[in-house]
Amino acid sequence: MMEHYGWTIVTKAGDFVRMNRPGAKHSKGIDGSVNIKDNYFYPFSTSGGFEVNRGYKPSAVYAIMEHGGDFKAAARDLYAQGFGDRIEAQEAVKEQEQVDKLFLSMMNTKFDVTAEIEEQAPILKFYQAGEEYPLAGRGMIGVLTGHEKSGKSFVLGNICASGVDFSAPYLNYSLDLQGGQMVYFDTEQSETFYKLSQRRIHRWSGEMRNLERYSAFALRRFAPAERLKLIEQYIYSNSRLTCVVIDGFVDLLTDYNNLGEVQALIGHLLRWSDERKVLVLGVLHLNKGDGKIRGHLGSELKNKCDFILNVSQPEDNQYIVMNPASRYRRIPSMEFTRATNGDPIYDRAQVSRQAVTVDEDLPF
Repeated sequence: MMEHYGWTIVTKAGDFVRMNRPGAKHSKGIDGSVNIKDNYFYPFSTSGGFEVNRGYKPSAVYAIMEHGGDFKAAARDLYAQGFGDRIEAQEAVKEQEQVDKLFLSMMNTKFDVTAEIEEQAPILKFYQAGEEYPLAGRGMIGVLTGHEKSGKSFVLGNICASGVDFSAPYLNYSLDLQGGQMVYFDTEQSETFYKLSQRRIHRWSGEMRNLERYSAFALRRFAPAERLKLIEQYIYSNSRLTCVVIDGFVDLLTDYNNLGEVQALIGHLLRWSDERKVLVLGVLHLNKGDGKIRGHLGSELKNKCDFILNVSQPEDNQYIVMNPASRYRRIPSMEFTRATNGDPIYDRAQVSRQAVTVDEDLPF
């Protein structure tokens, strides 16, 4: 390369080639050297735009000789000539690394017919007429549907109260956190109504104090993508979670009819439930016109979720909860009304559920 720019070889000794600069008065003068081993050029003269006694790599020599020291222009030129790592090649390597990781994860799920199957005990149950109905376990996804103001969040709040208290069913639902924790993410209510609904859960459960096993957060102020990231950060930073409540799913998207967005969200829900072995409970509205679950999001959730509870209000202060879909056998429908103080009025199931004394110093 240096010979191309007019430099001539004077002597060679080991890894060093001593050179004479172009246009020098003395043809045997030593004006610079090349270190063959390290591939550096060391000039002993300021001629040609070089600094004395500074090492230059071939790309730096090229930038000075071809582009007057403009290293960015030289880099673009060299890249166009085929030098440097190709961006496409780098991306291909990263993609292959991701595929290898995914492949290893898939191979870990290979079925072994000789291995014992460890069944997950249901943690969410329903009681009626003295009978117990399993509804959901860890690693599953449940959806509460209904029209606006039909009582979806009210039913969900009773389920949460049962998880906080776990001494008796609420609305005949019983949620066992198995010594773990539950988190509630409210995505849509204003600050006042968010706090009122959370205070109601605590009042129902009889626990008017802050509890380690139950946390609630308001996400209304955040953008949909931010809400999704915050929820995921919380889930993966807490190894003791048993149940994750999201009220509601639609607020994690900018467009619930965008199939790409919807599939990405469903992928998150499936991964959270599977990798973290948490029960994910969420709320989704029904369309006003046809009464179907809202948009592409509703269609995909209907296909992927493990159970659906539909809440309706056919008449003023009359609520009906039905179970149109379930991995387990479907639970019976139930009706309830609400007292003037907002508490539910319903036929309580006759169940003997052992009361548990809770000490917040214990690792719940």
